Amino acid sequence: MPPYTLSVRLLRITWPFLASVLLLVLLAAESLEIMSATRAYVGGESLWSKAQKDAVYRLFRYAQSRDESDFAAYKTAIAVPMGDRRARLELEKPDPDLAVVRTGFIAGKNDPDDVDGMIMLFRRFHDISFMKKAIGIWRDADERIAELDAAADELHARIAERATQPEQVAPILARIENVNDRLTPLEEAFSSTLGEASRKTQALLQAVFAGAAFVLVVGGAAVSRRMLRKSDALERALTVSEERFDLAVSGSEAGIWDWNVRTNEMYYSPRYKELLGYADGEFANKIDSFVDHLHPDDREARVAALNEHLRHGAPYADEIRLRSKSGEYRWFQARGRSVRDASGEALRMAGAITDITDRKRAEAQLFAERDRAQVTLRSIAEGVITTDREGLVETINPAAQAMTGWKNVEAAGKPLASVFRVFDETNRAQPLEPVPALLRDGRNLMLGRDTILERRDGGEIAVAVSAAPIRGHDGAAIGAVFVFYDVTDDRRSKAQLSYQARHDPLTGTPNRREFEHRLSRALVDAAEVDRHHALLFLDLDRFKSVNDAAGHSAGDAVLRDVSALLARKLRQGDTLARLGGDEFGVLLENCPLDSAVRIADTLREAVAEYRFSWNQRQFVLGVSVGLVPIGAARRYSVAEVLSMADACCYQAKRGGRNRVQIQSDGETDASKRQAS
Repeated sequence: MPPYTLSVRLLRITWPFLASVLLLVLLAAESLEIMSATRAYVGGESLWSKAQKDAVYRLFRYAQSRDESDFAAYKTAIAVPMGDRRARLELEKPDPDLAVVRTGFIAGKNDPDDVDGMIMLFRRFHDISFMKKAIGIWRDADERIAELDAAADELHARIAERATQPEQVAPILARIENVNDRLTPLEEAFSSTLGEASRKTQALLQAVFAGAAFVLVVGGAAVSRRMLRKSDALERALTVSEERFDLAVSGSEAGIWDWNVRTNEMYYSPRYKELLGYADGEFANKIDSFVDHLHPDDREARVAALNEHLRHGAPYADEIRLRSKSGEYRWFQARGRSVRDASGEALRMAGAITDITDRKRAEAQLFAERDRAQVTLRSIAEGVITTDREGLVETINPAAQAMTGWKNVEAAGKPLASVFRVFDETNRAQPLEPVPALLRDGRNLMLGRDTILERRDGGEIAVAVSAAPIRGHDGAAIGAVFVFYDVTDDRRSKAQLSYQARHDPLTGTPNRREFEHRLSRALVDAAEVDRHHALLFLDLDRFKSVNDAAGHSAGDAVLRDVSALLARKLRQGDTLARLGGDEFGVLLENCPLDSAVRIADTLREAVAEYRFSWNQRQFVLGVSVGLVPIGAARRYSVAEVLSMADACCYQAKRGGRNRVQIQSDGETDASKRQAS
């Protein structure tokens, strides 16, 4: 009998015994887990009791020393029973949060490896008498602990009030001692209850284990006998069924062959010969007729496949090329099976062949078309990914591999979202998953130019993506194709142009156009949300002397230095812009008038302290500042508020320069701040 058949029969006989052993092992494991959990509770009670005693000791010591470190030591000690208390309260809920339970038990100094067993024992056996009694004692002890903690807090408060006389804290200490005296018998009762329960549980589990072992062994033996008888009956029925199958196949319309392996007699049905273009008497009934008509390139492999089935019973289903009477080689699907004796040796083999030439030609044409498509995909610069209807990647061309960082062999079969991770740059909360919508709507899809592709290595590139469903012959969507290309350089160029359009090329600060845009938003914000902002208009004093004496290069250097100096003195979120020439604007958002005045003075002082050296000459500058508060009281246009700020700056210059001029409602010379 072959090893495989022997193994199957052995398994059929022994599986009841294996099941019995497995059940006994599981029962033993369960017993050990229950006992371990019970011992963990006993150990936890010891830790609980020790911490409670230590907490009382620390309280009495604190009452004498008034040292906060002693009270902190009390809090550390009392945290142990408090942690167990939190665990119990959570476990008594209908739907406890096990994370809270674990945290409580660990705070109670229980070994983390014991926590799951303690949770199991509580939840599974909380209504059993021994556990129910122990929990009741635990609950009473927790009430005493709560009294103890309340007394401790009262003692702490009394000492914090500098109660120095012993009689001021004596009643509290008496309550603490009373609680301690009431806790001692509860601790002993809890430990005694669990110890007795542990002994009873061990005895009960041993009895159950022995009884279960006896029942399982006896039952397993009986089941094994029945299975053996059933196995023999099934094998006899299978033999009869195989013979009937062989006879049924011989009457089919396919080309049938029947080979007596021992006598080497061969039978080919008329249909078999007809498929090869022969009349009934033109094709000899012998095994060599089959071998001689095999394609020369296939003969060795096809004969080896047939012999493999005869020797080892491997499934015989093969695609072969046979020569027809006209000399043309045609493709056939060959299938067969054998009948074997008790020792497993093949006695007889029968099977059928069907012509699959048309199918093979269609496959060859399909493969050629696919190869052409693959060549096309490899030659284009755009990335192309195709998926099936489930959104699993089927192909990914070289350009897509380069952009995503995924190789074709690695990406095939993976969800598209794993390989082609794209995000909307304005909202990166979730990656885009276009396949479901694409297949549902059946329409082409364009992702915006704000799409970001996250590469496999974590890098990002900007891409433009178009997608379309792939349809089958019936018009139904059977997949999707995604075409994308890198637009990073294009986006970078546009961003650079946008930046240059909004910033001053000399100082790098926002230019007048961008400043007026931000000022317009601030005016709307002040009017609609009632916020307070401020506008500063700065004009450098004595800047013309630098240009006249040192030239425009020196003047440009001054503007760059002053711009950097002013920016360092502003708050985050404030806007500094060069409005033209030596004029700067500052927008102080969410800034009340007094803060705006301080900032304006800071800017004025910074410029006054600035010294510019050029060709061994030193220049001293100043700045005149016009300040216009922006609020909800009056609505101004951008032009109006800039004009008022310019007018205030002009008044500051007329008043002696290096000043801050503030615009007040209804006044043009409301107030002045002069350099000190």
